[in-house]
This record gives sequence, C-alpha cells and structure tokens, in this order.
Amino acid sequence: MPGQRYGFRVYGPSAPEWGHRCNPAKLLLDPYAKAVSGQIDWHEAVYGYHFGRPERRNDLDSAPHTMSSVVVNPYFDWGDDRPPRTDYHRTVIYEAHVKGLTMRHPELPDELRGT
Repeated sequence: MPGQRYGFRVYGPSAPEWGHRCNPAKLLLDPYAKAVSGQIDWHEAVYGYHFGRPERRNDLDSAPHTMSSVVVNPYFDWGDDRPPRTDYHRTVIYEAHVKGLTMRHPELPDELRGT
C-alpha cells in the first residue's frame, strides 16, 4: 500500500573475520526503494558494535533510530492527457538543465541566471 514504511532484516552468519555481518537487529533500507522516510540519529543502536567495545556485536534494534523505505504508487494518472503517439524514428529526446539554459541568458537578471 502506498505510504507503507518498511525495511529489511538479514538473518545469516555473523563471522566478521569471513566478511559475514548478518545482524537482524539492524533495519536495512531497500536498495531499490523509490522513497525513504525519517533520518538517522546516530544512536549506538545503528552500529554493528558497541561504543568503546568494537569487538562486541551490537544487537540493539536500530529501527527507532534510522530511516525506512517507503512504498510508492507506481501508476501515473494521465487524466485527460494522452501519449504523443510519435513514431520513435521521428522522436527527439532532449535533456535540458535549468542552469545550463539560463546561466548566460541575456534577458534574465543576474540574480536569476542559473536558477
């Protein structure tokens, strides 16, 4: 459902000497999420170790102290609009950047150029 917040918890081996650092107490962001919510407050719980004891695994729950992924609505309501129906061989796709198009425009005041 759009707006739902979520994260991943990874269960598996915890053997740092072998590069395995699975810790289900740590909430992870979805690397494919289209949106995130919240902020990190850098509480000890977001770290995999305890402050002052880096050799001790930290099993404090990080969820209250970190960001979460957010489900977004993937559908676009075109309303009364319609696709252009232009053949690809007749289509030109142009990427324009405000800064590049306005930085030296002689009819814009200096304070507005590039914005």
